[in-house]
Amino acid sequence: MLNTERDRAPSPFDSQERALMLKAGETVKKSEIARFKKQSRGLVIALAVVIALVGFNVNIPGGKSSASNWKFVFTHPTILLHIIVAAIILVVAVIALITSVRSRNWSWVALSIIGLAFVLLAFASGENYVVTLRKGELDYMSVGWLGAVVAYGIGWYLSRRKERQRKSTLLPGS
Repeated sequence: MLNTERDRAPSPFDSQERALMLKAGETVKKSEIARFKKQSRGLVIALAVVIALVGFNVNIPGGKSSASNWKFVFTHPTILLHIIVAAIILVVAVIALITSVRSRNWSWVALSIIGLAFVLLAFASGENYVVTLRKGELDYMSVGWLGAVVAYGIGWYLSRRKERQRKSTLLPGS
């Protein structure tokens, strides 16, 4: 049984990193804010790259089997780069969700879930497009990427705002 202040277990906030106490009673460390901000910013930038890569209007030749379509996709440099960057986005989106769940910041958890759902929508739509070549799948893919940009953009904005709030509370005379 812990009776004294000295005998208690060390808190994760006993380090030199001070905890940020938010209005809703959430506790977020400075490093968690910075990590989510970097992840959100990276995802927004990577999503912009993915969107820019498809702006070159590359068309997969129609009338062939889905295996032939995939062969074309993996041999075309622009489409292949689009898929590689999108795969990296998927991995970082999963990491962002895991870190937000571990931080127990529910606004970040919600944004991470929404962002990952939109990334998965874009992935599934892209896969369906390569197999079927239906133009409607491109619309779903666009909605997925746009939704992910909005979700992670909001996360980036909120992280910057929390960082500024933290700095303003630490300034003397405020």
